[in-house]
Amino acid sequence: TPILATQRGQLMRASSDAVRDLSSLAYQLWPPLLPYRFDRSLLPPATGSRGEPSIDVLTYNVEFSGAAGAAADGVIDAITQASADIVLLQETNPAWERRLASLEYRHVHYHHPTRQLAGGSAVLSRFPLAECRAISFGDVAGSVFPALACAVDTPAGVLRVVNVHLRPPLELSGGALLSSARTTASVRLGEARSLMRACPDADLVAGDFNEVDGSAALATLAAAGFGDALAEWVPRRKETHLWPLARGLTLRKRLDHVAYRTARLACVGCGVLSGFEEGASDHQPVLARLVGR
Repeated sequence: TPILATQRGQLMRASSDAVRDLSSLAYQLWPPLLPYRFDRSLLPPATGSRGEPSIDVLTYNVEFSGAAGAAADGVIDAITQASADIVLLQETNPAWERRLASLEYRHVHYHHPTRQLAGGSAVLSRFPLAECRAISFGDVAGSVFPALACAVDTPAGVLRVVNVHLRPPLELSGGALLSSARTTASVRLGEARSLMRACPDADLVAGDFNEVDGSAALATLAAAGFGDALAEWVPRRKETHLWPLARGLTLRKRLDHVAYRTARLACVGCGVLSGFEEGASDHQPVLARLVGR
């Protein structure tokens, strides 16, 4: 009967979703078989099409509750070692702003929503900033964090930069189910589409995408002419986020990306800075070197 056919179809879809969720979990739990090491010295020297110097971009989710103690020292050490020209941080807050004041960046802009503990973001730059604004995804149901857009006056010209923190793979209550990453993917896709409408002239979109390589959200940027530095340069075995579970198990995910408009920029190298898997944030710093075309 039609009712039985509908029920059978629903059961098959539920079974398929459960298999996908379990497969994703197993992949995230699988430890890497080969070591990975990266530091800033491994990035190749490069210049742009007009001989201008390269631009190093760092994205790093600093974890909103970690602005004090040894973890904060680890984050500061990571940012210092990266020595990037443009630093995009997620989950900042007033405590982090005070802690980061010791860094030698002349041009800074913070946005700290008052109702979202993990919703803050920051741009630290060696180059002048202008037109900084928060972008809310109010048109996307389930979106929780705004993006932060700035115009950065670099040697390669003014770059339109957007710092993003897309919807975490959590329930709105803050809890996580086995299905949460899958069921919230449509929110991140909606945020990516909304961002492209709000910032059609963006040159660089980086931050905590809460999505792995090739996801629908990143595919939206790819269709708009963006490359993904992490996917292009960093082996798939290397995660950017670690989340400890019980019994010594750890989830490993690639959530942090530097997406650049390929008509305007080229990426000559990218890596995840080693030594910050523990003792800093739960995320790891991703550093990319870009040159103008």
